[in-house]
Amino acid sequence: MSDAALAGAGSTAAAPASSAPSPATETTQPPAAPATSPAPGESVLTSDAAPSSDANQSGGENGADGDKTAAQTDTPDYAALNLPEGLVAESPLYSEFKAAAAEHKIAPEAAQALIDRVFPGIQARIAEMQSEPVRLATERLAEWSNSVMNDPEIGGAKLAGVKATVASAMAQFGNADEIKSALNETGAGSNPVLIKWFNRMASALSEGTPVKGGGVPNIRKSGPEVFYDHPNSQPHRDAAQ
Repeated sequence: MSDAALAGAGSTAAAPASSAPSPATETTQPPAAPATSPAPGESVLTSDAAPSSDANQSGGENGADGDKTAAQTDTPDYAALNLPEGLVAESPLYSEFKAAAAEHKIAPEAAQALIDRVFPGIQARIAEMQSEPVRLATERLAEWSNSVMNDPEIGGAKLAGVKATVASAMAQFGNADEIKSALNETGAGSNPVLIKWFNRMASALSEGTPVKGGGVPNIRKSGPEVFYDHPNSQPHRDAAQ
């Protein structure tokens, strides 16, 4: 081998190998189409815009939940509910109940269970509250009647005379029927305090009031007496002569 060949081979072996990697070839992808949404006042069904891929995936994954949510937003129908006796659909109490049930999306079956369990107790309480004034008034009238019968001034055997005296005074001044109606409707006709007052007033009226003295009774004269009592009448002229 010649010296020139050896020199060429040595120079080739001594040349350092390059450590830098060759640049990788980059593949440029076209940009994805931007996702569009329906314009205000439109929907996916009526809009020309195509839904984004995220929306499609979300709809695919949550399609069942979406249908369930849509069903829950519907107002429940309570027209077929059975109401207990005494409760009408037009009552304010039932109207408020339906409004609250619809607001909280209570199913008709659950609403019926609430009605069956709660409303009878509410109705019983309302009836008790309405009857309470009647009960108290009845007890008060019974207490007054017992007090009148046992009162030494107006009760017992004296009660019949007291009633007759008061009735006579009412008839004397008129409006007796109206006064009796007022006493009966209010229950005041059984109040022992008022009965005593009426009896004392009626007794004073029936006994009469004394005539005040100090004056001459005004006695009406007849026609001839008035005529001859005149100063120019004949009897007065004869007396003057």
